[in-house]
Amino acid sequence: MSLTPSITRPDRSLSSSAQPGGDTPLDPSFLAELVAGLAAVEELWRPHAVHDADHRGSVRLVATSAYEVWLLGWTPGQGVELHDHGGSSAALQVVEGELLEVRWQSTGRPSHHRLPTGAGRVVPSGTVHDVLNVKTQLATSLHAYSPPLSSMTYYDPITGEAKRTEAVVPKPAAISGPTLAHALHPAGSQHRARS
Repeated sequence: MSLTPSITRPDRSLSSSAQPGGDTPLDPSFLAELVAGLAAVEELWRPHAVHDADHRGSVRLVATSAYEVWLLGWTPGQGVELHDHGGSSAALQVVEGELLEVRWQSTGRPSHHRLPTGAGRVVPSGTVHDVLNVKTQLATSLHAYSPPLSSMTYYDPITGEAKRTEAVVPKPAAISGPTLAHALHPAGSQHRARS
């Protein structure tokens, strides 16, 4: 299998001082901490998990002007396709089951990353990859994107050529207000409750 060496686009600035609402992605390490924190609050995401054999379940859990978090449900055999996230950086964490990330390198060769429950990956802006459930059990994962997704380009896995670009239509966030504040700052919420 041969892929075009330019399959991974050059990284854009990945500044942790990005202005909220701007087009500059937040640092992927921040996004990784965000999904890890949300993963620890199972009662927050578990009621929203959807596993559908016909369509990969997706729920937009959190939406801000600087980032968003999606909860994805994977049945056996489901995957995305080789894709990028437009100009967005990302991080993902598996909260149930196991996934496989296949990332195409600039050498044109794929790298495979097994992601069991609790494992996460950062996905810098410009990365081209695929995520799949190759196991026989359900899998669930949290994905954060910054800035929020606006488009995804899909690539031919043989040639590495772009096949199509699709706009991502924002959905309302499933979690907001005090529930979101508690999820993002559980220690602060517990402290206020004792006062």
